[in-house]
Amino acid sequence: MSAKINIQTLKALFTNVDLPGWNAQHLFSPTFRNEQLQKNTQHQYEAAVGIILFIKNNELSVLFIKRTPDPGPHSGQIAFPGGAKEINETHLDAAYREIEEEIGVKKQDLTFIASLSSLYIPVSKFLVYPFVFFCEHLPVLNINKAEVEKILIFSVKDFLNSDVLSTSTIYYNQKEYHVPCFLLNDNIIWGATSMIWNECLSILKQIFNEQNQITRTTI
Repeated sequence: MSAKINIQTLKALFTNVDLPGWNAQHLFSPTFRNEQLQKNTQHQYEAAVGIILFIKNNELSVLFIKRTPDPGPHSGQIAFPGGAKEINETHLDAAYREIEEEIGVKKQDLTFIASLSSLYIPVSKFLVYPFVFFCEHLPVLNINKAEVEKILIFSVKDFLNSDVLSTSTIYYNQKEYHVPCFLLNDNIIWGATSMIWNECLSILKQIFNEQNQITRTTI
């Protein structure tokens, strides 16, 4: 199915669509987000993350990382490669730099597709700017173990199955919360990552919907 998906189709898709923004993001908003927003009303830092799309086994696929456990608020979570923006660099440059630092994929290996809606993360006071990239084939990775425990790769169409929509129990400030998430092979994708990814996914769905229509027409 994904053999027809390339740089041109992705750029056309993201160029000709209005970003759904909060309409897509809020579907995976943690139940304690409002509590966090009351405490941390304004961002203090800025960051960028990269959604890397590529073809694997003839399927459009996406790369996530699982963060190495540390004392921070996002310790051990599944995320997109990315991190804090440095002074005198653009958000896009920050995404390129962080991707190379964390997983060893260089700027020249990636084609920029689009920017997504920014998202404020009150627990860490970061305003995050997501970017979508594409590479035909994922290059050899060089994982920075200080920041990345492992790489997770999924077919995009796996997320179109309603069976992956779930809830997970999270403990925050000594309270128990049930938060929406994607659940794939015991991997829980929740919080800001799921919110950002759901916006991207809501756009990518159009490709699969169109291909399904073509398939039904030709049968």
